[in-house]
Amino acid sequence: LYPMRELLGELLLQQGQAPAALREFEAAIKENPNRYRGLYGAARAAEMAGDRPKAVGYYEKLVALASKADTARPASARCTWLPGITAKGGTASPGAMPATAGPAAVGSR
Repeated sequence: LYPMRELLGELLLQQGQAPAALREFEAAIKENPNRYRGLYGAARAAEMAGDRPKAVGYYEKLVALASKADTARPASARCTWLPGITAKGGTASPGAMPATAGPAAVGSR
């Protein structure tokens, strides 16, 4: 079962209400910290709301959480545009992709 606030956040994102979705994901993270889905939703909502610093922070937490996973997580691949981040949470080469090649350029999920 998913926390209800995460589900509401997803619904709000689908409706194009990124600021409201971000509030719901942040509330879900307070209730259930370090949930992959909650961090990913908060990162996407912050990105869609235009809050790049907050989006970067959530993507960094997402990558750190996924770094101990047995396999690569699909959502982590969206984070490789962050300076110094790879999909498994390691360190990227100095020639990391610029912000313009980030998640917005990749498209939705």
